[in-house]
Amino acid sequence: MDDDKVIDLASEVFIRNAITNAAYNALYHLQGLLGIKVGDYAPDVALQLEEHLNALVKDYCDIFSDQRMSARM
Repeated sequence: MDDDKVIDLASEVFIRNAITNAAYNALYHLQGLLGIKVGDYAPDVALQLEEHLNALVKDYCDIFSDQRMSARM
């Protein structure tokens, strides 16, 4: 596996974890404010959140990749 592929995979893992942790912390806080038990939401909402997470991770990975390419030129 070449260096670029390793960097792309590592950045995706890092970005996904950062976004997931930030989203979890925000949802946990909001649920607490609203008096909702943690994880007490419908499965279809969870699927929508996963779809949004995947789209957001892809966007940030694309931005990161574009910035790396620009830095090389």
